[in-house]
Amino acid sequence: MKAPNLALGLPSELIIFRTPGSGARNSGIHGRIVCNNFNASNSYSISAQVRLVRSSAFLAARPNSNEFSPWCQRKGRHFGSQRGMFDLQHAEKLVDCTVEMKSELSGAFTSTFELVIPSILFPTIALPSVEVSYAVVAQTILPSGQSLYAHQVLRISKRWLELPSLMPSPRITFPESPLAVKVRFAKQDAQTRHLPITLHLKGLDSPPCGASSVPSVSWIRESEVRKMTPRTIQWELEEKAIVISGPSTDGNMLAMSHTTRSEQARIISKGKYQPVLHYPFKTSADAEVESEIDIHFNAHIPKDTELPDAGELTTFGDRVVRTLSSPSSGPDSVARRDLGARFAVHMEHSLRVSIHLGEDTFHKKTGSLVHRRPAQFAYSVVVPLKVVRETSSGRDCQWVTGLPTYEAAMGSPPTYSINDEV
Repeated sequence: MKAPNLALGLPSELIIFRTPGSGARNSGIHGRIVCNNFNASNSYSISAQVRLVRSSAFLAARPNSNEFSPWCQRKGRHFGSQRGMFDLQHAEKLVDCTVEMKSELSGAFTSTFELVIPSILFPTIALPSVEVSYAVVAQTILPSGQSLYAHQVLRISKRWLELPSLMPSPRITFPESPLAVKVRFAKQDAQTRHLPITLHLKGLDSPPCGASSVPSVSWIRESEVRKMTPRTIQWELEEKAIVISGPSTDGNMLAMSHTTRSEQARIISKGKYQPVLHYPFKTSADAEVESEIDIHFNAHIPKDTELPDAGELTTFGDRVVRTLSSPSSGPDSVARRDLGARFAVHMEHSLRVSIHLGEDTFHKKTGSLVHRRPAQFAYSVVVPLKVVRETSSGRDCQWVTGLPTYEAAMGSPPTYSINDEV
């Protein structure tokens, strides 16, 4: 005779939808629990408890090393997951329910269940530095005293109900160069995962002789004009995990005055685009060569990546409200356990665009190309991806995600300046 066993049936993923500025509603997940091979001679029902649990880990980078040092080596009851082992013994218990499994004609005891999943939960995260995973665990105790367990890993995702618009960049200028750059975004295509980008370049006049360290042609005829021309556009999408860790206060909150901030960034997508330019030159006697142009290209968004991230930190005054438990073993296990160490994670995304320009010489009157030099100038800009929402006045504004400010805030790169002019 086969031994009694417990089984769970439920979806492998729960998607929590949200809209910019309006948050999200709690979601429910429905499933079924079955107890097989149980001799029900004197029992007509069996009680079972079903709960949602969470396991989280923050892996801090070792000093002067690119390797990661985990805070814990997981011990206790483990369940296999997609990335490794799920730590049941140290998992946080989030929500639960109790059900009565009734006997069926087949001999099995079954029941349906529903777990209400709070919308404020962190989504499932699987990064080199941070891992947050969930599982639904069921337990029942048979009349004989035997305990049965069952589990299923649950992926929790947060997505936009309607893909939001992204904030354009301000006007970006460079020292000792007339070039000005502005980056605009169209709405992402949900099917192709493409993000349409418009790169507006203004001031394509070649830098004067001696203004740049890059050698250029020093002479030019009076009947000619020299312009910088885009040769290649290279782009990268960067994903940054910002982890705020420290001892917890009342209600497992983090006080910003006693926390440590760490960042881990990675490139999730990159590409190259070579524009084919059709110059709007006129062949009249007074033709002028344009020094302003728009370049359109697409960036590809990896699957299961939300741009920008659909979750955010929740703060109350100078405290971070929603936090995760950090493992309580490792080199500083005693201190961590005594202080009740916890952490919170926030995801940010940014676009880095490198513009490689060459020099083209045109005839002033006809606009025809006289001389072409390969790419010899390179300019880079970094644009954070932030949501735009429409206010009651009809004007667009940036949606504040609730990320706390810090004394040592990161400033703009020193190679260019930013202003709000068009």
